[in-house]
Amino acid sequence: MTESLSLVIPLWNEEKNIPSLIESIQNSGLSLSENFELILVNNGSQDQTGYLIDQAAKTRPWIHNVHLDRNLNYGGGIQVGIEKSKNNFVGFIPGDLQVAPSDVVVLWETCLNMIKNGQKEFLVKGFRAKRYDGISIQFVSFVYTFLANLILKIHTKDLNALPKIFNKSLYFKIHGTKINTFVFDAQMMLTAKQQNTAVYELPVMFHARREGVSSWSGKRMKVYFQSFRLLLKLRRENY
Repeated sequence: MTESLSLVIPLWNEEKNIPSLIESIQNSGLSLSENFELILVNNGSQDQTGYLIDQAAKTRPWIHNVHLDRNLNYGGGIQVGIEKSKNNFVGFIPGDLQVAPSDVVVLWETCLNMIKNGQKEFLVKGFRAKRYDGISIQFVSFVYTFLANLILKIHTKDLNALPKIFNKSLYFKIHGTKINTFVFDAQMMLTAKQQNTAVYELPVMFHARREGVSSWSGKRMKVYFQSFRLLLKLRRENY
């Protein structure tokens, strides 16, 4: 079977970003890859997100749309997209243009080179070598990665950095209930550790959000405490 990539992007009220997102993916050359598919998950949006991705899919056969009646959170949207995917490798990024499709290309080319050399079980991810978000957010990200490494013993440079690309079979090896928040990244990394799956981290750039409102806005502290509790839950269930 030819190794092909399904790229999942969960979207919640991203109508302002969708035209640029589609254009940037098309310009990256990803859509020219054999059997490439872009899975856009309309994650219970209340704006024109659903309409815009439907319009985009009409002229682009490599776009597959998924519409959810309600928001299933970050992790939930990604999980639905993965389960709908047809290829044996999957990756995911956000829809806010903070992760560039050009970095997906670099990571996928790395994957193809490893496959060519006989390696098929791995997880390739980014780490944010350059970041254009706020200092306070960067600090919290550093602390979160530190705590996750301490609690779950996963040894990653930058836990929630994207893209992440891996063999889809790894997703189905997750132990226990799949987490539908940002802690899903930690759950994937823990699963890789448990399965002795090699993890490779490559430098990427994290751009500032151009349009729209972050789903974290107004509830950051709540999300931080919830994430810490879920990390502890993962440890109890897996150690």
